[in-house]
Amino acid sequence: SFGAPGAVAEDKRIADLDVRAVRFANNVRLNVKKTDFEAGKVRFVVRLGEGQLDLPADQPGLAPMMSMTSSLGAVEKHSLEELKDLTAGRVVTLGTGVAEDAFVSAGATTPGDLELQMKLSAAYLLDPGFRPEAASQWQNAMPVLLKQARAQPQTVAQLRLPIELANGDARFGVPEAEVLAKRSFGQARAALEPVIASAPIEITIVGDIDEQAAIAAVASSFGALPARKLSEQPSAASLKAEFRTERTPIVLTHEGAADQALVAAVWPTDDNSDYETEVGIDMLKNVLDLMLTESVRETLGDSYGVSVSSMMSSTFPGFGYLAASSIVAPDKTDEVQK
Repeated sequence: SFGAPGAVAEDKRIADLDVRAVRFANNVRLNVKKTDFEAGKVRFVVRLGEGQLDLPADQPGLAPMMSMTSSLGAVEKHSLEELKDLTAGRVVTLGTGVAEDAFVSAGATTPGDLELQMKLSAAYLLDPGFRPEAASQWQNAMPVLLKQARAQPQTVAQLRLPIELANGDARFGVPEAEVLAKRSFGQARAALEPVIASAPIEITIVGDIDEQAAIAAVASSFGALPARKLSEQPSAASLKAEFRTERTPIVLTHEGAADQALVAAVWPTDDNSDYETEVGIDMLKNVLDLMLTESVRETLGDSYGVSVSSMMSSTFPGFGYLAASSIVAPDKTDEVQK
């Protein structure tokens, strides 16, 4: 029980989106949209605070640790096994994740299980367990997972390249094992304390759901909490991210098959605040994909294919990049690079 259901302080409809926007008396916000795309299914996203922006910059690796251990860490009053017993036969999502700009509980449930899901999401976000079994799993699994990641060039690139491209900013990608080993649940608790106490909460519910039922489900959980901030402005320092200023080639090493290498080229772009620019870069990405597939795979025959991606941040102003990469034999990297 979270207490008496919260009262609605503001209730309006955004006409062009057909979204009902509700604010409870404690400043928790709710967006509800009824759809008929998926019968009997309700999708939800709960966003708390500012995610990675709320975490100390001098403790890299907290975000992946918290995301990977959340489900097993469970909640203060129940272990994961107890939660599984309590929710047997129900369609719910356990655990949370740390995004660039929010701590997130997201997933899909049913109309009948939505109220339970909202209580589970509230417990996971606001009363996390940080249980010893989760800490042990992290310490034991982390070296194994990183060793597996180093066994392929593409996974090394996925984990390490974003840090290099952001001028060494460890909020992007995953740090090395010796850095991750320094992270602890004590650090996570301390970082979350002010977030749990008062950070803004916004919930979005979309699907086969009655609007009043969705409002009631949130009222009995998040809406029943003490008053919170309505909004929060991250510090200018936390929003700063810049593309790598050094232009010498980045060389990363994997520990897998000696006949495999990855060659990549990356160009700085922009954030996604301008929709026309975002669509234009996405079109460029698709054209580049077609051209490189023809030249690298069809003409040169040096690779099975290429991967082209665009990352345009919605969090960090001005930050984004376009990347093209290909798995090749080591003696073909110069040819494919050209």
